Amino acid sequence: MKIFFGPVRNTPSWSWVGQDIALQFQSWGYDVGFFGALEDIPPSSVCFWIKEPLSAEKAQALYDRRLKIVFLPVDCFHSSEHITACAAFTSACSVIMLHNMNMAPYIDKAKLMAVVHHNKYGVLPRARTPY
Repeated sequence: MKIFFGPVRNTPSWSWVGQDIALQFQSWGYDVGFFGALEDIPPSSVCFWIKEPLSAEKAQALYDRRLKIVFLPVDCFHSSEHITACAAFTSACSVIMLHNMNMAPYIDKAKLMAVVHHNKYGVLPRARTPY
């Protein structure tokens, strides 16, 4: 079974989280694919959806295509109203992985999974003060 990751974008969220997680899965022997748009994902697939929630109009396609979506919001939500506005998409997701539990009250508890924020570069050295 192939696991899909995307949508592929030229953003830090994609290269620091989505792509890194996909490559880690690949190193464990999973068959990994990438997508740029919903239409690139074969029906009945499992995919990790990074940051870019679909509009309410397009969210129905997730059900129609029988996709199992693991959603990583990666700082995409800016308010409780924004989360509510994306409810059609989050309702269609199978799992929602949060690194910021402040959003948890707005997410269906049955779909919620807490994860440690991906730290690609580890601890950065402190800047030296000029005095």
